[in-house]
Amino acid sequence: GLKGGFGLGEAQFSKFIVANTTSNDTQTELFLDGSTATQRMTVNSGETWVFVITLVARDGTDSCLFEIEGGIHRNGATTALIQSTHENFHKRTSGATSWDFTVEADDTNDALVAKVTGETGKTIKWVATVDVTCVKS
Repeated sequence: GLKGGFGLGEAQFSKFIVANTTSNDTQTELFLDGSTATQRMTVNSGETWVFVITLVARDGTDSCLFEIEGGIHRNGATTALIQSTHENFHKRTSGATSWDFTVEADDTNDALVAKVTGETGKTIKWVATVDVTCVKS
């Protein structure tokens, strides 16, 4: 087992896949269950996560890629990012210049939230993998 005073479940690695589809320029959350939109990446009380989110989007012609990293923690009833996130890269084809991606802490739902902004008139599929290293105390 893990040494150094860690109990069962206090040091973990998780990989999540979140997705959704947009057809306008309204900011839209990505969910674990896609467009059903009920399952989020929940941060439990006493946890701190470091995350790397790699996102890809495509509408059949155009594409974009993002990678964002950062940290989030939940102390009691408060869930917040640890400082700001960092965008490692952002690539896109010429028809995807308005597409956007951001990461937030959702204090209401105690969750790490990935949000995308598409484009009116384009049906865009968005998929992100989220690698999380977690410590709990």
